[in-house]
Amino acid sequence: MDIVKVRKDFPRLQIYGGLDKRALALGRHAIDTELEYKLPPLLRQGGYLDCGETVTLVFGDRSSGSPGWMAQTFCEETFEFKTWVDPLATYEFEALPRSPTVQIVPGEPALAVCIAPSQVMINTPFYYHVSGSRSKQYGIMT
Repeated sequence: MDIVKVRKDFPRLQIYGGLDKRALALGRHAIDTELEYKLPPLLRQGGYLDCGETVTLVFGDRSSGSPGWMAQTFCEETFEFKTWVDPLATYEFEALPRSPTVQIVPGEPALAVCIAPSQVMINTPFYYHVSGSRSKQYGIMT
């Protein structure tokens, strides 16, 4: 569904979500393309924050039943949260020159898996593979 077209056809309809999560798997360029197409027209028709109001995003909070936020599995020095602002409440949004960033770092593995032959002759070389995962749910062969 094209939420930009839906909003054009139904301008008073408030839309929650509508971003294609598959863009996350395709990398930064795909994410930027998705956001740059969908956010500006939707935000131009949206509301605004009054003086003193704030928006707080909490990633991974499970206190209200959310399963949390699954992050990418590779380290990244700076992961950018592309941010658009309307500083004068004129519905003219601009991308911040520097959006907020976080560093994605590895943690302790939750599970280690070793794949090796079950039988080997004495003094015979063999290959094995060891991998670690921070999650017992994803990416582990059982």
